[in-house]
Amino acid sequence: MRRFLALLFALLLCTATKVYAEDAATVTVAVKDLPQKLQNRTVIVTLGNGPSDTESTVIVLDGLNNYTETVTVAPSEYYCAAAVQYDALGDYPLQEINQTTFLQAEGGNHYDLIYTLAGSSWYESVTGQQRHYTLQPLETPPENYEPKPAQVGAYLTAPVGFSQHVIVYLQNLYTDDVYDLELYESNGLAAVEPNALSGKYAFLSAYVVGDAENRYQFNCEQNELSTENGVDFHLTVTDTANPDREMNTPSR
Repeated sequence: MRRFLALLFALLLCTATKVYAEDAATVTVAVKDLPQKLQNRTVIVTLGNGPSDTESTVIVLDGLNNYTETVTVAPSEYYCAAAVQYDALGDYPLQEINQTTFLQAEGGNHYDLIYTLAGSSWYESVTGQQRHYTLQPLETPPENYEPKPAQVGAYLTAPVGFSQHVIVYLQNLYTDDVYDLELYESNGLAAVEPNALSGKYAFLSAYVVGDAENRYQFNCEQNELSTENGVDFHLTVTDTANPDREMNTPSR
């Protein structure tokens, strides 16, 4: 009798699983054409019944899954949203390539949601200006100037124990390209952009992510450098709340 009941239960379970699989829909979510500066960032995608749905399906995309994942969902209409993690200010807005916000998922069907950068940040689209820096006037390059691949970098002298996330902005004064370098404790508070273009570079600004009170202030040893002599900007950050803290340069 017990064996019969066990077999019956297994049969019912398999039948239920089969019915569910047949009734469910699958959704493949991917992020395409992320710029180099976002290659180490995580993207969070949610599929829910609305923006305030606390039981939304949450999909984590990063380098470990090559920014793509497939999930199974019950037939329903889903509100779809994607965001770069820790981008509360909306500097890197994402948009589905077909501008899909609501997805009507039907059983047995498969759907693709592909997200890319939407372009201007929220702040730039509203004000017409960059949030964290002001562009410098372009300079006329030498007559024999031809933009070629070059590497630009920045490194930090900081108070001992400094572990904040820093973003540094550099502008090519010949091409008007702007590169943002992300410095962490894990990379020795130093970073490089290996795919920049040759030219004369200006230090635009640097800031600590989440420092709403401007506790940390930056000073650049040289505000302009040329790739002919090497572009490696040396910045010093001061903790205004504790200005006498011992300083060190982790990358050196």
